[in-house]
Amino acid sequence: MFSFSSSMASPPGRGSETGNGNFCQKKKKGRGERKTVEEEGIATKRRKERKSIKSSVAIRKYWAKKEEMWQEMEMRDLQRLEELKKLMAEQSVKDRERVKYRQELLEKRLMEKNEVALQEAHEEAERERRLEALRKQVAIVAQFDPVRMMSDTVASKAKMGIGIEEEFILQKPLFTLNTYNEQQIISDPRLRFELALREAGLHETFYAKEMLSKISPQKPPRKDMESTVFKI
Repeated sequence: MFSFSSSMASPPGRGSETGNGNFCQKKKKGRGERKTVEEEGIATKRRKERKSIKSSVAIRKYWAKKEEMWQEMEMRDLQRLEELKKLMAEQSVKDRERVKYRQELLEKRLMEKNEVALQEAHEEAERERRLEALRKQVAIVAQFDPVRMMSDTVASKAKMGIGIEEEFILQKPLFTLNTYNEQQIISDPRLRFELALREAGLHETFYAKEMLSKISPQKPPRKDMESTVFKI
């Protein structure tokens, strides 16, 4: 029994050294593990910081690029706006010129229309003046005679047989005609010359008209028979 206990028991000094060594090893190991964890934490923190910095740089680059794009778009919009203003100004000038041209053309047409109307009115007045002069020349001045107005005419008396001769001459004309006979008409040199020109087909030429105006009649007309209608 004694021997077993003696053999199983260890010396007190040696056991304490072994325990202290294990404790130191564990302590060193814990320190190393803590150091590793701390280093890993620091590394993770640095990686996060670097990632955050990179992210911030990327965001700044993104917004800088967006800002540049916005500026370019704004510049293009301003350029298009200036071009549009220039086109509108040019179109406005063309429109004013077109309106001015149309206004002048309208005024010209109105003036021409007024001139034509005035000319027509003047011609109408001149025609009326000539017609009135002609009416005055050919007007029949008759006195008021109610008895003659209500009495029978020569034609009505002849129809009823009043005032005719007792002996009726066959083929006698009803009224006396003051005119020319066929022989007198054919004897006119102007008529013979016109017939000759007509047979030759030259009666409508200028030469025929000029020659006909120069041929004098056999008997000159009386001065009181000369027409003054076209001399007014």
